[in-house]
Amino acid sequence: MQKLIPKYGVAAHLAFLAVSPLFLFPYCGEEWTASVVICLSALAAVWMVMEPSRRSGELLFEARDRVVRSLVSDPLFWVFVVLLVVSGIRWANGGIGMAYDAEIRKWSLRGPVCSFLPGVVDGRGAYPFAGTLGAFVIAMSFRHALGKAARLSFLFLSSFLASVAAITAGVMAHLGVPQAVETASANGFSGAFSGTAFALYFLGGLIALAGMFEIGWNKMLLLFSIAIGGTFAGAMIFLPPQLAALYAIAGIVAIMATLVYVGLTRSAADSLKCAVAVLLASLIPVLLVLALDPGVAAFERIAAMFNADSLFPESFTRSRNALSAVAFKEWSVHPWLGSGVGSFPIGIRFNATGADWALINVAQKLPKSGWWALLAERGMVGALMFALPLGFMAYTFVRRLIGAFSGGATFVPGSLLGVIAVVALVAQSFIDPSFLVPEVIMAATAFVAMSAASFPPVRKNVVDDTPEGDKLKGDREDGR
Repeated sequence: MQKLIPKYGVAAHLAFLAVSPLFLFPYCGEEWTASVVICLSALAAVWMVMEPSRRSGELLFEARDRVVRSLVSDPLFWVFVVLLVVSGIRWANGGIGMAYDAEIRKWSLRGPVCSFLPGVVDGRGAYPFAGTLGAFVIAMSFRHALGKAARLSFLFLSSFLASVAAITAGVMAHLGVPQAVETASANGFSGAFSGTAFALYFLGGLIALAGMFEIGWNKMLLLFSIAIGGTFAGAMIFLPPQLAALYAIAGIVAIMATLVYVGLTRSAADSLKCAVAVLLASLIPVLLVLALDPGVAAFERIAAMFNADSLFPESFTRSRNALSAVAFKEWSVHPWLGSGVGSFPIGIRFNATGADWALINVAQKLPKSGWWALLAERGMVGALMFALPLGFMAYTFVRRLIGAFSGGATFVPGSLLGVIAVVALVAQSFIDPSFLVPEVIMAATAFVAMSAASFPPVRKNVVDDTPEGDKLKGDREDGR
């Protein structure tokens, strides 16, 4: 039990933290969801420091001391501290809304209380702050507190929990719960799709399948199939066809990496077991669609994902261009800080022309472009807040990739996970801003950090050649 808790306890708490918004999104507002994420982040941070994965021969107090020292010496830690401060200031700097000037009889967009600081529409600042905090805890845990077995268990647990959330939300939509029905329509008026997170955990489940044999969970093959199939069902239900097709293609890449890796490192029989697990998983979305929507053949819905004629109709392109033009007008007024999180639906009233309204739905909340949504509401400062942590984690990835050529075991599918996820999100960002959603941010952060951690750590030069000194040369816990 003393070995089980530090090995999987932190991973379990991180999985609950990352997936919690997927259980809450059809039923709770942003503020309630933010409160849950903040509380779970605090609890996961305590576990990260108090029960980290231990290296070979390392005592618990030594592991705690190592984690604390590595945290404060990690530049990314301080980058996230700055991001939390900025996000907290933005949360407190509300007041954006409609303002009427009685003297000139004209409506305008009222700025935040402090115009020289990042602002937010009242009630919209808590969730972005919670997402930043959750990503902070997840990134630091992967970089300093999780061993190989713990990282693989996070992939499985998060994917399995996401599959439960996807199936539950699909059933709720079938039963007529208004919020779930609106989300399942995937009309894009909200500007982002919650199904993106389900699609990411679908990729995570496929990579977890490759690590199933390495952590000795061979007898849990059926649960892995449920995790993979349930998350892809969530992607089918809560994503439009073109995006579901995008992640299906990314999934094929992940499946091929999984089968090849298992076949080369284990045996052909184990590779066959992975193939069987994927085949079983493919039945779940088909059966779920048949059960929830018997009037539409499941195979017809899957075929629609790859119908090029219906993926990007002309009306979508015209609407996207009109919204991007409106976003450009908003960004040109506030290039550094943006107009404020949640302000686009207000600003569109002042920047859209009569011709634009013929193409734009009045319910639209964000542009159909992630880049213009980022610049319009958050400005260059907000873009920098996304670029900095990604750049630091990319640097770690490249540094460990180069170090991997000197020897050491590499979990190849895990090293590809972050790359596949980022490429898919970048492709998706050209048609919607789902990468701005906190649950997507937390999942992507975990996967990018997982990619870097899948390479052997860079060895440190030490003078001590004793067994105790040799223990400090690199991570040895769980074969890492």
